[in-house]
Formats: sequence, C-alpha cells, structure tokens
Amino acid sequence: MSRQAEYFRELNESSSSGYRRILKASVLIGGSSLISILFGILRTKVLALLIGREGMGLFGAYSSVTALVSAATGFGIQTSGVRQIAQSLERKILSKSLLSGMCCGGLRLPLALSGCC
Repeated sequence: MSRQAEYFRELNESSSSGYRRILKASVLIGGSSLISILFGILRTKVLALLIGREGMGLFGAYSSVTALVSAATGFGIQTSGVRQIAQSLERKILSKSLLSGMCCGGLRLPLALSGCC
C-alpha cells in the first residue's frame, strides 16, 4: 500500500470515530435536555395541583424575578466556566481559580432556595 493510500485510510478511520463521538455527545446532551424538560413539566403539574391557580401565578412572578436577578448578577459565569474547563483539559490541569469558581457557582442554589437571591 502506498503512503498516500495509508494516509487516506487513517484519515477516514479517524473521521468516522470523530463522527461517532459527535453523535454520542449529541445524543447525551439531547437526552439530558429531554429528561430535564420532562421533569420540569412534571414538577409544574404537581405544583399546580398542590397550590392552585393563584399559587401558580405567584410562583410565575417569583420565577421571573429570580431569573432576572440571576441573569443580572451572573455576568456570564457559565460561559466562562465552560471555556476555562476546556482550556484546563487541554493543559491537563484544573486551576484553583476554576475550582473556586465552580464552588461559588454551586452556592447559588442554596442561596436561591433560602430567598437571599
């Protein structure tokens, strides 16, 4: 087999495994999004049955306020976190600032549940 033929064979094999990885990642993300949507619908249905129409109106207003506060105070932390994780994986290290950022991001849920933000 010539060098050129070997090169194209290796290129074809690597691209097909690349397509498999992309497909696998897409299915994983799509599946987790679907599960998240289904749990959201289920949660809303149960909540509606428990608190009624007036309660759902209040819940909607509260959800809008918390989403607004989260968007105003988030400063793009989710986007920068993904970028930092990708860069650190290239370098095979996780920096202290990245870990502290992940920890601080994890504090938002308890704060939101306590009513602080």
